[in-house]
Amino acid sequence: MVAGNTYYYRIKGVNSQGTDWADSTASFVSENALDSSTGTVTFNTDGPTPSWTSSSGAGGTGSIVARSYTDSSSNTISYNVAKFDFDRLNIGDGVAVTLSGVNPLEINVAGDATILSTLDANGTLGDSTAGVRKSKLGGGYGGYKWDSSGWGAGTGPEHLTSADTFKSGGAQFKGWSDFSSSTLVAGSEPGGGSYGGVGGRPEPVGGAGQYQTINASGGTYGDADLTHLLAGSGGGGGNERQGGGGGGAIKIVSTGTLTLGASIWADGGAGGARWNEARRSGGSGSGGAIYLKGSNVIINSGVTISASGGLSAKHTNNSYIQVEIVTQVMVAVPELQLEVEVGFTSKLPVP
Repeated sequence: MVAGNTYYYRIKGVNSQGTDWADSTASFVSENALDSSTGTVTFNTDGPTPSWTSSSGAGGTGSIVARSYTDSSSNTISYNVAKFDFDRLNIGDGVAVTLSGVNPLEINVAGDATILSTLDANGTLGDSTAGVRKSKLGGGYGGYKWDSSGWGAGTGPEHLTSADTFKSGGAQFKGWSDFSSSTLVAGSEPGGGSYGGVGGRPEPVGGAGQYQTINASGGTYGDADLTHLLAGSGGGGGNERQGGGGGGAIKIVSTGTLTLGASIWADGGAGGARWNEARRSGGSGSGGAIYLKGSNVIINSGVTISASGGLSAKHTNNSYIQVEIVTQVMVAVPELQLEVEVGFTSKLPVP
């Protein structure tokens, strides 16, 4: 059946006395609902047609919505989100939810919504493998470790469809040279991703690294109202470890009661850790964004809602460089809007 379509039926009765049909037909409108208490539910936000599936056999599709705005520097910022509409949503505590895809997840429910299972949109963790590890739900990816051409910077939100003017990805490791007399001001170590606040070791103007140009970094974007659903940015790659990926972005809006009985995560990923030196480790990614709204919002005891910057790339003597990243979490009800701007200090090892 197609959600929203009207279907007509007529009842037929059969017994030992014979057969008889109802005098008239009746009708119903098919409901677009996600109702699962056990098994698995997967949301894939990739285009051209995002989808959700359940191990019960149920499933459906959403749509890619293109949005844009003009920032304070007169840049046109365009981006995509994956939007899913439901008449009712119930995800029980026996369900394992998987989130995947390049675009942020936006769920709109024309009724009550209950989510009792964890939603994980955390950025990827940097490691020692070659190349990059993609984040999910729009998060930028961490920069790559040394290859034959140099080191990789972290990227801004991956769901942007316009040129990335944020300059928010963490700068990569710059090389083994002395940069004290150059335009590079943050040392040779890789930097953390930015979002609502400046990531660690920003390079305001950039400059010449040992083998490659280092672009400006530390740019901020977004606003505390989450007017636009933008994900986090990745940290820069170190000599031997990748940077961490940016956290993804999630928006859940219910016209009825929104009940949350499990945690929602959109933290940045930690940069890969090389035990004894920051230059060899990766920078951490910035947190993403979480927006929650309902006529009534119930958040059960023990639930964590987090969009923090990436955690430590730790080494044995527990000495750290602080990387401050600021992201937003919102819970809103009509006539009352509570905004929580979460300042989180992620850390990297000092040399």
